[in-house]
Amino acid sequence: MLTKSDCENLCAIFSMKLCGLNYFFQPQPTILISIASIKVDSKIKVMDFRKIIVLAGLTLSLSGVSAKDSLVYDLGEFKVYKNEKSFSVKSNSGKTLHKNLKYFGNALRYWQVIDENNEMFYLNDKMKESNIEDNFLGLCGTVPHYTLKVHSTQKEFIVMEDETFYDYGNQIPAEEKFIISKNDAEEIYFINGKEEFNYDGNYGFTGVGAQPDLVIYKKGGKFGIWQDETKTLYDEIEFEDSNLKLKKDGKLGFYGYTKIKYADIQPFIFNLASIKTTDGKTGYVDVHGNEYFD
Repeated sequence: MLTKSDCENLCAIFSMKLCGLNYFFQPQPTILISIASIKVDSKIKVMDFRKIIVLAGLTLSLSGVSAKDSLVYDLGEFKVYKNEKSFSVKSNSGKTLHKNLKYFGNALRYWQVIDENNEMFYLNDKMKESNIEDNFLGLCGTVPHYTLKVHSTQKEFIVMEDETFYDYGNQIPAEEKFIISKNDAEEIYFINGKEEFNYDGNYGFTGVGAQPDLVIYKKGGKFGIWQDETKTLYDEIEFEDSNLKLKKDGKLGFYGYTKIKYADIQPFIFNLASIKTTDGKTGYVDVHGNEYFD
């Protein structure tokens, strides 16, 4: 029979990964009774791990977690699991609070979700559906401040960047970032559509937004992004709610986040943008390009 020390060691095993299962097991009293009945070889002291695996499966069953679920967020009082099809939210007691969620992602002080009916809404820290009127974060203003400017010569465009907050008195000269030949571009500007753009170190703190130093150029009536190695030219590029909306052959998308394939796409709200496909389907696309249709 197992000694008290053996039982303690076995309990510790339940907090490890068993056979590739990424779960944290918390043995229940009934489990401990079963554990106490496991025999150990008195000579080599090797436990029968086949029985342990059975017990692990029983523990998962008692906690309401399927062996196919993976823990993706441990939120203290609550845990969020994901399987191949959906997310679920459970209390520590194993009670299911939300299930069959298509999407679950962070939205500052809240959680942004899409349910099985393709409705998007928010959950607070108690996993209750909530509005987000007070969804804000305080930001520190003691961060670098940058000014981007385009200087034009007879043959070239020169893009300069100057840090203006810590460089009090502007004693450090602006840095040259790009030199673009006028053979390659008829005009250039920044994401705000102008030849000067100011931003600081808090830019893009929500995680969604165009890179602030992107340079847009025009050539032959088309538009491109200078840092884009593909040098793809678009019919239109618009700066919309911190993102670059691209249009090519009548289809839309957001640079760096989605394909250019939609009949309509609205600005991202945190991690999700509403979409309409060319064949009339509606839904959402996330910042990784995954789609969720009605």
